[in-house]
Amino acid sequence: LLALMLGFAFFNLGAWANIFLGEALSVRHQHVAAARWVTENVPEGEAVAANDIGAISYLSGRRVVDLCGIVSVDILRILEIKKDVAVRHRLIRDYLISRGVRYLIIYPDWFAMVLEGSPFRRVQTIYYPFNTIGGSSKMEVYKIP
Repeated sequence: LLALMLGFAFFNLGAWANIFLGEALSVRHQHVAAARWVTENVPEGEAVAANDIGAISYLSGRRVVDLCGIVSVDILRILEIKKDVAVRHRLIRDYLISRGVRYLIIYPDWFAMVLEGSPFRRVQTIYYPFNTIGGSSKMEVYKIP
């Protein structure tokens, strides 16, 4: 049985290696690229909000607000409000402005209502057409006045 399992694992090693490679390239071409952009363009001390904070937080060294609420408790409280998505997104937008967050990095399809009627200005698009693990092939960076 062990030999059968090892044979199956070895047989599928190439497929898993390709999957891992695709995922690593997605992270590199989106999340690491976003972190590089933040490091080069966002002054130290400025806060950034993002829907995927891992690489951005780790590599840029900037304060990051997690729009998914995993590490930002205030955002989690907003997301738990039992109202429609538009209300939650408006509250998120208001929260970011009130807390002095100056940059927003998102998959625009996920947070379209945060952008609606906002004074946020797109300053960068990070596009990777072969994305396999992110929320979209396009991340966008917005400046918050």
